Amino acid sequence: MEAEAENTKYLFLFWTSFNKVLKKVSGNENAIFNPAGWCTDMAGANLAGICHVYGDLAKSRIKSCEFILKMIGIKKLTNWTQKVRRSAKICTNSRLKLSPKINTKM
Repeated sequence: MEAEAENTKYLFLFWTSFNKVLKKVSGNENAIFNPAGWCTDMAGANLAGICHVYGDLAKSRIKSCEFILKMIGIKKLTNWTQKVRRSAKICTNSRLKLSPKINTKM
């Protein structure tokens, strides 16, 4: 997606526009993009944008890349002590087992 910034406002606009195009191209005013799920990075804007357009039930269909989540953790913790890194690894692994908590406020 090409945008000035990756934020909830632009992602909301993207998904809303995508659905308008789908309705126009299909000729069906009730058409809406309704995938089995989404795979996205853990950017809050991506998660919130999807939830704004598709509702809170979309949360259960959003999956993230485990690799990216772990890499973010490693990158952010390089200057921390071994004890903190170990705790963060435990938290990250626990996080991967849970559904994402998504802030859906714009």
